[in-house]
Formats: sequence, structure tokens, C-alpha cells
Amino acid sequence: MKMIFEIFLGTVCRLKIGYIVAVICAVVSFGIYAVFSANDSSELDDGSAPIRAAVVCEEDSALTKEFSAYLTERLGFEQITENRENFNNMLINKEISAIIEIPEGLEQSLLDGKDVKIRSVTLDDYENAAYISAYLDVFMQSMDIAAKASGGDRERFESIIGNASYSSVNIELAEMAKADNDVGAFVPISCTLGFVQLLASGAMLFIILGVLDDKQYGTYKRMKCSSVKPFHYIAGTGTAAFLQSLICILPMSVWAIMIGTPNSAEILAGNILFALFLSGIGILIALLVNSKAALFTLSGGLVSLGTVAGGSFFPIPENAGMIKIISLVMPYYWLNDIVKCTAEQPLLNICILALFAVLTYLAVAVLFSVRKRT
Repeated sequence: MKMIFEIFLGTVCRLKIGYIVAVICAVVSFGIYAVFSANDSSELDDGSAPIRAAVVCEEDSALTKEFSAYLTERLGFEQITENRENFNNMLINKEISAIIEIPEGLEQSLLDGKDVKIRSVTLDDYENAAYISAYLDVFMQSMDIAAKASGGDRERFESIIGNASYSSVNIELAEMAKADNDVGAFVPISCTLGFVQLLASGAMLFIILGVLDDKQYGTYKRMKCSSVKPFHYIAGTGTAAFLQSLICILPMSVWAIMIGTPNSAEILAGNILFALFLSGIGILIALLVNSKAALFTLSGGLVSLGTVAGGSFFPIPENAGMIKIISLVMPYYWLNDIVKCTAEQPLLNICILALFAVLTYLAVAVLFSVRKRT
């Protein structure tokens, strides 16, 4: 234990610049989180703003009231009914998504068994038009079923549709609003995930350079004549490397705990294991290469491939083929799956990250033992 501690202190003293850089990276990461959170989440265009639609209604009936409730309470639309003369200009200026027209006599036509529809006018946004048309078709189908069930009797029809309750929908919308707030608080982590992982991965270059210097200055040869064993060197150097990587990536876990993220414990465990993997892979790279040019090439390629294929900057779809297969062999992918709350079984991801770390250090131990004997 004494030798491990001495090697650890020696490595920390030699790589003090690396630790200073790690602390700077941590402060920068935490500052980015704070800046993101300082912005009002309601001002972020995250797609959660209500869809604005102008409604031109030519009759006042139970059906039109039901449609208004369906549009606002069920779908969360913002309904605009005033200033009809400006509807066309608002649509052209994209202040509204669509103009919905309810024809006069819609309820009576429906009770008479006629095939009637609620019309909508949109611009060249075909996806938006398809969604709105689908919403309108679903509503008219349900009203058609109610009309057939009433047998054409207006009072019975109004009684049937009047029994529809939107209290459960209001609860659902309240829960969705709460979820949106949670997501808004989590936006800084998800948006800066790739940047933080690049910083943490880049910081391991200092450890790699330190181990490479030990190779070039004959440290391994001198260890043959001493009582220092491979385990002592790996444990001492690995601990110093782990601490440096952890300093870079720890702000993510601290921020997740501060904002009360439900999976903050899993994020903390994943980050610790990921830092352990980074320290091990850094030592492994240093043992494999003999020049600084090869070092920068191999480490740069690994970090770039890991962050991109691991989904740090953008999600990897299930149908991505070979890219998806490559992502599965990257520890970045399993950590990102935890951080982005997309892991079905976070414990499985943690076990896989632990396996990556263990296998990396086993490879380091084997390679170092072979080199020490030679």
C-alpha cells in the first residue's frame, strides 16, 4: 500500500498541469450548466409550445362546444376566434398553424347521416397539415358514432357527447407540464453531454504522456531491480488517472443531484465507472504506442469515434445498421443511455460499464507484465 501511495503522489506531482486543466474543465462545465439554467425554459423552442389555430365557426351548438373543448383541453391547442379578417395574413406570416372552418348546420347534417367534414387550411407544411387533418378526422369519427347511437335524436346526441369528461385529460396535461419542467431542468446536461465527454477524454492525454515518458526514460527497466511490482505501478498510476478523469466529469453528477434528477444515483455510478474506464484506456494506449505522434492519432481517433458513434452529440437510431452495432461496443453509448434517461434497465448499463473498466485494467495488467519481463 505504501508503494502504491508513493507512486500515486509521484504521478500527481508530475501531472499537476493536467489536474489544473481538469479543474478548469470542471469549472467550465458547471458554468455552462448554470448559464443554460439561467434562461427561462419557457423561452426555449423545445416543441412544447401550444399549436395556434384560428377557428371559423358558423354555428353555436353542443357539437361545436365539444369541438372547442377537444381542441383546447384534449390537444392543447391555442384557439383563436377573433379578428377573422386577419386570419389569412396570420397564416401567411405563420403566426398560426391552420385555419379550421366549421360549416353551418354541421350538427344537423351529422344527425341526418350525411358525410360531413371539418375543413382546415394550411400552407406548405405538409406534416403539420397531416397531423391537423388526422385530429379532425378522429373527432368527426367519434361524433359520427355518437350520432348513430342517438338514432338522429338531437337531445340524445347532446346527452351522449355531454357525458365526455376532460378531467382526466387535465390531470394528464398537468403531469405533462411537470415532466416538461423536469426536462427543462435537465436540458443543460443533455445539450452539453458530448462537450463534457470530450473534455474528460482529452484530459487523459496528460496521463498517457506521463506513462509514455516512463517508458522512454527506462522506468520499467529500473523496476526490475526494485521491489515494485506491476500491480503497484498500475494501481498508483491508475488512481491518479482516475482522479483526473473524475474531476472533469463529476460536475454532471453534481448538477443532476442539485436539480433532483430521478436517476442521479445511476448517473453518478455511470460517471465513476466511465472515469475508471478512461484512466485505464489512457494507460493502455501509452503501453501500446512508442511515439507521441502515434499517441495523439490513436487517442484522438478513439475519442472522436467514441463520442460520435456513442451518441454523445446526436442519438443513434435503431435502424442505423453497422453504426448502431459499433455504438454498442462503445462505453460512451451505455453512459449516454443512462444520462438521457433512455435506458430500460439502468443497472444493466452500469454492469456493462463496470465490465468495460475491468477488462481495460486486465489488459493493462497483462501488457505491463509482459513488458516488464522483457
